[in-house]
Amino acid sequence: MSFILQPANEDDLPELINIQLAAFADDPFYILLYHGRPNGPEVRQAVIEQTRSQWREDLTLRAVKCVDTSTSQIVGFASVRIVKDPDMATQAPAKDEGNDEKGAVKGNLKNQKLAVPFTDIKARIWVDGESYISFGVLAVHPTHQRRGLGTKLVQWGLKICDEAALPGYITASPAGADLYARLGFQRVGDVVNKASDFEGLTEDLVSVCMVYGTDEARLAGMRVRVAKTDGPTG
Repeated sequence: MSFILQPANEDDLPELINIQLAAFADDPFYILLYHGRPNGPEVRQAVIEQTRSQWREDLTLRAVKCVDTSTSQIVGFASVRIVKDPDMATQAPAKDEGNDEKGAVKGNLKNQKLAVPFTDIKARIWVDGESYISFGVLAVHPTHQRRGLGTKLVQWGLKICDEAALPGYITASPAGADLYARLGFQRVGDVVNKASDFEGLTEDLVSVCMVYGTDEARLAGMRVRVAKTDGPTG
């Protein structure tokens, strides 16, 4: 059995989103974000629509799919985009998308307190208008995990960083952070959403902020700025 990477396009989105929601079905962040229904049909369709819109609007975005050559089945995918003006990216106004299930999917990260520490920490890490490569969702279907496909997908993104001579940035789960660290990412700080701030959450949600391709002096500066963050980041 062998696997190859191929460019992904909009026609692949239903299959890609199925993989994403299956891969993160038990992830506490997804359960909170999608109100306990990360595999619901309304959630699935809303995520497809949201992702399609993002792909059309962001011309810097690149996506790749991992294909099982023996079956032609897509078993994983990843995406990256170039953030050319971090200041503007972190200050973009939020749009109210409603309170129903689709609205929760489309608007939750932008409109609720869940998003605040992510926006704040990015503003502290990326200053002086520095461009960088932002790593988006990376997902491998549960039936194909632990076969090195995650590594293959991360390396694809790192090649883009190296060719563009730009640093990379990702927020990873604590479980996924080890993979990124092995491939050259370095931890800058954590985003912590407190359980006490969200109904039904029994433990804090921790996301690890990591950068790639940054020299030691700049990395030290990032860590100092993150350490001074007020509020729910660490």
